[in-house]
Amino acid sequence: RKRGMAVFIQKQSGENTVEVAKRVRAKLEEIKKNLPPDVKPKIVMDNSEFIIASVANLRGTVFWAVFFVFVVLLFFLRDLRASIIVALAIPTSLIITFLLMWLADYTINTDSLASLAVAVGLVVDNAIVVVDNIHRHRQRGQRPKEGAVFGANEVGVAVIASTLTTICIFAPIMFVGGITAIIFGQFAAIVTMALVASLFTALMLVPMLCSRFLRVRDATAPASVLDFFYNWGERVLTRTEELYVKFLKWSMRNRKTIFISCIVLFIF
Repeated sequence: RKRGMAVFIQKQSGENTVEVAKRVRAKLEEIKKNLPPDVKPKIVMDNSEFIIASVANLRGTVFWAVFFVFVVLLFFLRDLRASIIVALAIPTSLIITFLLMWLADYTINTDSLASLAVAVGLVVDNAIVVVDNIHRHRQRGQRPKEGAVFGANEVGVAVIASTLTTICIFAPIMFVGGITAIIFGQFAAIVTMALVASLFTALMLVPMLCSRFLRVRDATAPASVLDFFYNWGERVLTRTEELYVKFLKWSMRNRKTIFISCIVLFIF
């Protein structure tokens, strides 16, 4: 058996864990030069590795969220520019969230990264609703500026109400005491910040981008490369709608069966 000595290094409150770990590793390399040959230092645990992995995971989450939002909107709206505008709403909302975190003196840690990962799926909803309504107004023949203003105003109250409803779920957690506030307080605060940022992005930035970059395709325009994709998507949506209508008619004719099935599924 060989004797050893364990040394624990604790960072000060507010310090960056990754930067502290880098400085400790650099200092350890200097110390190694003056140690006897039979003394070999070994790092047993490094919290910065988990944080770096979490940041990489968040980066991947944002990338795939933007990608799938773009593809899904391209499938439903059949408009490349509208899809790009909504996809831009995700990183924009997260940048605003980081700014709010900085103002609130929050640091990047496991709790804040988990909050941002959850928020990625929430920040895009408002932008989708606004862009879809503006796109509908433009298709009716309204000019870019009027279409953006009327489209955003028409759904503005609904978007604000839905966002406030979601905020009401997380906000109370920030005001509880005890261990709950320590564990979930920052999580709820950052998700709330992200929702506020998404609301600002959807009602301010998105209409401006739509008024400048959103275009309505001319029916007489030559076919594009994406026409095959659009036409295939249209056929899929039409078929899905037909199946839904058939199922809905069957459900209306067999209400007792549907009701009993729902009760059974709820119980089991």
